[in-house]
Amino acid sequence: MITAIVAINKTFDVSHWFPLLTKNLDLNIEDPEPVELLVDKLFTSVQQDLESIELEFEPLILDESEPLGSRCLALSDWCQGFVFGCSIAGLKSDSLLSKDIREAFADMTQISSTLDSVAVDITDEEEDTLIGVVEHVRVCVMLVHSTRFEKLI
Repeated sequence: MITAIVAINKTFDVSHWFPLLTKNLDLNIEDPEPVELLVDKLFTSVQQDLESIELEFEPLILDESEPLGSRCLALSDWCQGFVFGCSIAGLKSDSLLSKDIREAFADMTQISSTLDSVAVDITDEEEDTLIGVVEHVRVCVMLVHSTRFEKLI
């Protein structure tokens, strides 16, 4: 979700987004200040990775040492969070989006639902496929970020 907010908005203010995140995630945080600082650092890190000329951005999912099925579920959740984050970040209508961006969102939605349903049955031999899917997600996010949707928000 945070990646979507950063990818779509040229600037962000954690004091604006933090209450939206905690509300949408239904979080009750007794002392929000340390969590808000952590979220601010995460926003900054994601922004730096997305804007890096070395193309450093990687989706924040489980490490390769984790079981493949768990990694599939994590990527599924990540894609779902990205699509949801785009909507709370202000992306309202796909009628104004380019064909490439519409396809990127369709891919993210499809990846989320497909990985969720195959995670239980996936075998270790299919790890290269998952690596390719992660790379596709990374490229989709960088495409969304490069568009910057300023005119839609």
